Amino acid sequence: VFELFVQVTRRISQDPHHAPIPVWLRRATDFLHDSFRQPLRIHQVAAVADVHPTHLARAFRTHHGTTVGSYVRRLRLHWTAVNLTNGESPISQIAVHAGFADQSHFTRAFKTEFGVTPAQYRRRNRGDSRQTH
Repeated sequence: VFELFVQVTRRISQDPHHAPIPVWLRRATDFLHDSFRQPLRIHQVAAVADVHPTHLARAFRTHHGTTVGSYVRRLRLHWTAVNLTNGESPISQIAVHAGFADQSHFTRAFKTEFGVTPAQYRRRNRGDSRQTH
């Protein structure tokens, strides 16, 4: 399920109205998909792409329509959504494993992205499968 999510996210992020994504930017984006749960700095991503951090930030926003930080946060949030639905781990543990500093920050970001708290999301998405008995 997660691999499917990654592929869909990559395709959605590529706007067909823009020029083809440069190879170095694709390398940086792939690195983000592979490393989003770890603490990341723009200079690390730029080093993978072999470009200056400022150039990376501008090109990334042009091609993906968002900042590197927002893109990573969205990857983390969607990863947590999958894990909230499919796993038994406590919400605080999922937040830490996704790379969030604490559960309150995670909860605010999650609610902004999905419109509900992580606990509400878990109840809604688990409730459907448990009520079929």
